[in-house]
Amino acid sequence: MKTILILFITAFLGINASAQQDGYCGLERLFALNKNLSKEAIADSVKNIYGAEALNINTAGNSAPKELLIYHIRNSECFNGNNIRLRFEFLNNKLVKAYMQTEFARTDYYQMLDNFNALRNFLRLHWEKEKEIKFSSTDLISTGFDFTKPKQSITISDKIALQYINTRPDKGYGIYLLRLSWVNSNNADIENIVY
Repeated sequence: MKTILILFITAFLGINASAQQDGYCGLERLFALNKNLSKEAIADSVKNIYGAEALNINTAGNSAPKELLIYHIRNSECFNGNNIRLRFEFLNNKLVKAYMQTEFARTDYYQMLDNFNALRNFLRLHWEKEKEIKFSSTDLISTGFDFTKPKQSITISDKIALQYINTRPDKGYGIYLLRLSWVNSNNADIENIVY
């Protein structure tokens, strides 16, 4: 199980466009998340890979306990963004949702967009359905895609969401967030990914 998580984390943190061109970061390992991974397995993997301890461990929910593990990754050989965050959500000690996010300064828009487009092109190769998702409010504009129906034998309820978020678009001083989310919607207690 540790190998599965290592592959997913390495894939996300390896989306730098130049790294993809030479295959250095192994983006093809992106789809290794498994809904049956336990909280302990993920915590051990993140600790072994990055030496990171969870910043936040939360429990919430009414009927079944939902637990969160949140990590801050200090650096990555492949990913150019800043403030890299990993978040894992568990229900009954089984992984049901994961997301990874990084920040780009407003002046790094094209670098962020290169990363976004490289991920999108790769996801298109492995998922049958792509649906554009857009959302805007006074403080953010989100552009992205939901990918469903994996071409290979992954649970049909798996979904990958890729998006970039422009914070404070009309203020001129916001940042861009690049987020990759995985969710297994097979569980009735799991809500949709919130943008």
